[in-house]
Amino acid sequence: MFSSITPQNKRVLAFTVAYMVIFSVLAALRQNVEFLYYMVLMVGLIIFVIAYHRDLKMSTAVLIALSFVGLLHLMGGHLYVDGTRLYDVYLIGNIIRYDNFVHAVGIFVITLVLYSALVPHVDRSVRGSGWVLSVVLVLMAMGVGAIIEIVEFGAVLFLDADEAVGGYRNNSTDLLFNLAGSLVGLVGIQWHRRRIRAGAADDQELESEAIPPRPVPPDRIRFAGGIMEERPVTQEDSRTEGPAVSRILPEPPPRELGR
Repeated sequence: MFSSITPQNKRVLAFTVAYMVIFSVLAALRQNVEFLYYMVLMVGLIIFVIAYHRDLKMSTAVLIALSFVGLLHLMGGHLYVDGTRLYDVYLIGNIIRYDNFVHAVGIFVITLVLYSALVPHVDRSVRGSGWVLSVVLVLMAMGVGAIIEIVEFGAVLFLDADEAVGGYRNNSTDLLFNLAGSLVGLVGIQWHRRRIRAGAADDQELESEAIPPRPVPPDRIRFAGGIMEERPVTQEDSRTEGPAVSRILPEPPPRELGR
């Protein structure tokens, strides 16, 4: 599993493990059971990302962003500003708290992850329709946001974290900022797609664009996994071309993306 990790991604993993260890010690010393619970879930998520990051087309930039979101989350639960937990600190007036900011940034990154994982597997007509792809990504990102709220509800039910997690108003506000983060993610994705289309068509970042099959010449017929080709055959005795005969040729190997 670890052999497939590139040197760059190993550095991202080392950074993530380092801050996880530091905040785990802090949570244990302060008997912060809620965040020990979150730590266990984060370890499971890290293992999942290590195992499937290549299948999900996660670039190093996306992995760095995921690690950054994890750091923001742990900072919010362990750091204090003037005696107030960072998660409860208001960043803009009495409207936007640090908690709202983390939700927006987190779902922004999740939208990018979903785009990387989903696009290579959807029909070309969906990829070509910006609004259809956008609706699908937003719905999926909001689904991930709902799972996060369920995780927080688990802390309320089993760890008596009502005061730390917040009530219905907090839950609804989180969902609104999840939506905002997803919409900002869509803006970034559309900008990315326009930039790639304006550049070289064979850029490796266009992995979502499927290469059409090679056209079959009219004198070739696909047959039983191969190609039946009709061509004149030279007569060895008279060195004249005889009638066209058919023979099975092996199927040419598929071209790789970008070639």
